[in-house]
Amino acid sequence: MRLPGPPSPCEMRFCLALRSRPDAVRDTLVDLRAALQRAEHPAGSWPDWEIVLAEALNNVVEHAYQEAPDGTISLMLRFDAAELEAELRDDGHPMPDLRLPGGKRATPEDLPEGGFGWFLIRQMTRRLDYARIDGQNVLRFRMSMPG
Repeated sequence: MRLPGPPSPCEMRFCLALRSRPDAVRDTLVDLRAALQRAEHPAGSWPDWEIVLAEALNNVVEHAYQEAPDGTISLMLRFDAAELEAELRDDGHPMPDLRLPGGKRATPEDLPEGGFGWFLIRQMTRRLDYARIDGQNVLRFRMSMPG
């Protein structure tokens, strides 16, 4: 993640920690959108980042922490006029085989509740990486801003 250096005029950075609870994910997304809108940042009116981040964070809550509410998710975001860079870290269970799920396209009839998350994440990101580093899951992705 390229955080060092002075920010560009349109750059906004966030470093947050949240609990592994669905309400904490929701509140974090609402707060991020509000901060971007207050600053009149272009991402404030662009919903794609929120969809991807919601899917990624909810996967951490549901699978890495298995819905245990006492886990912590660290989140670093950098928005500029051209892209979003994101890094999520958690101490939960690792991904199966230490790899990202495939994210195959499916129809709603083929899936139980949900199941489209990794497909959406893969389709909407420009770069997506996962690693297990010092007992932590580290998920990084980039997204190009529209325009």
